[in-house]
Amino acid sequence: MKILHVIDTTNPQSGGPVEGLKQLFSHYKKKNIFVEILSSDNKIYSKNLRNELPKIHTVGRQLFFFKYNPQLKAWLKENLKKYNLIVVHGIWLYHNFAVMNVAKKFNIPYFVFIHGAMSPWLNKFFTWKYIKKKIFYFFFQKKFLLNAKSILFTTFVEMENAKKEFDLRRVKKKIVGYGILGNQHFKKFSKKKLLGKFPQFNGKKILLYLGRIHEIKGLDILIKSFLNMHNYHNNYHLVIAGPSNKKYLSYLKSLSNENENITWFKDIYGQKKWDLFNVCDFFCQPSHHENFGIGIVEALSSKKPVIISNKVNIYKTIKKYKAGFVVNDNQNSFEKILKKIDSINNETYKKLSRSAYKCFLDEFQSENYFNNYFKYLKSNL
Repeated sequence: MKILHVIDTTNPQSGGPVEGLKQLFSHYKKKNIFVEILSSDNKIYSKNLRNELPKIHTVGRQLFFFKYNPQLKAWLKENLKKYNLIVVHGIWLYHNFAVMNVAKKFNIPYFVFIHGAMSPWLNKFFTWKYIKKKIFYFFFQKKFLLNAKSILFTTFVEMENAKKEFDLRRVKKKIVGYGILGNQHFKKFSKKKLLGKFPQFNGKKILLYLGRIHEIKGLDILIKSFLNMHNYHNNYHLVIAGPSNKKYLSYLKSLSNENENITWFKDIYGQKKWDLFNVCDFFCQPSHHENFGIGIVEALSSKKPVIISNKVNIYKTIKKYKAGFVVNDNQNSFEKILKKIDSINNETYKKLSRSAYKCFLDEFQSENYFNNYFKYLKSNL
């Protein structure tokens, strides 16, 4: 079987879809499945991806907000017949329509990962953008989904939210789950070495957020809650790491007022990323919406309990395993949990850590996810 993944960019700063491709590729390699990526972009971000992705074809510069790329369709016409099926990542962009038109011509099936792009959060916070998407969906996007072999969701909640927002009655849908390889870096981690680099962590418990720095993540809630807990400044240190746009990052840093108990990192990868997971005590993500939350699952795989909002689509699983704490996406709710974790003893924390790791092994270890996903692709050829 030869599979082509089509995505608008492989820039790791774009968030979850690229990380998802990395996870899939690790299993494609194990099973000797031929796979390549077509990126509607003019750049291969090899510095940070290294050997974590298959061969990437780029087709030049994107134009306009729609990410229109006239060379994309030409590349597909010339090369698509080499593949048995296509997996498309994301919607609302030009690569959807290029794939639909050419796949139909060559009678090659395509599947679509939505990646949370039908989130109801847009309705609440970005009204005009939401209205434009409603119109766009009716006239253009719906046809792309109707012609797909199936659209793929990671959770039941994601699918139900999408059905509430958009008409998916005649669209074929499938929940395939999601998973990651997890933390493979326990043995390489040296806490002493890390504390030597960052002496501000010494003697402190670490609260960590690691991921895309965006307003949807509720990081203002995290920062305000942390700063409001004055006793925390003797016992805790907050670490925020990830890519961001300068304007929003400046806003968050203005909230923190250069507090010495908050450390900021730019986007980090590989061993450095896992070092932060290994040194932290709790992973925090009070998101206003989260389709899955790879950072949350990476924390679970690192045996670290999490504090997340009930707007994260996997929050019921976290509750089920008692792998951390679930809060509302507001400051009052988050502060209550910060007070609570400050009073838990060592034995209770160890129990939370064991539960976090069990949650990862049972629900989010990627072997089961990949087997279900690939079995479904094959059954629909």
